[in-house]
Amino acid sequence: MTSADSWIAELWREVRHDTIARAQSLEKDIEALASDPQPITAGQAREEAHRLGGSLGSYGLTAGSSMARQLEGLLIDSQYTEAQAVAARLRDFVESSPGGG
Repeated sequence: MTSADSWIAELWREVRHDTIARAQSLEKDIEALASDPQPITAGQAREEAHRLGGSLGSYGLTAGSSMARQLEGLLIDSQYTEAQAVAARLRDFVESSPGGG
């Protein structure tokens, strides 16, 4: 592991808890959308999925970033039931990621 990789892994450890909370919150928002679609909430969820994907990619967690991009696309297409499943997988991924890279 290079010093840059070590630095990124250390940064991930520092933000991991907040990222888990973001993923959990996003999952709850999508569950709410599945039962009562609201344009404002859908837009906020899409934005959060986009930001979460970028954050995960920055820490070398490309699988999580890919899931977040998939989730963003599902939200754009108003496919909330499918989005729920992806959001749950994304949350599981973030919760089980001990370090970046």
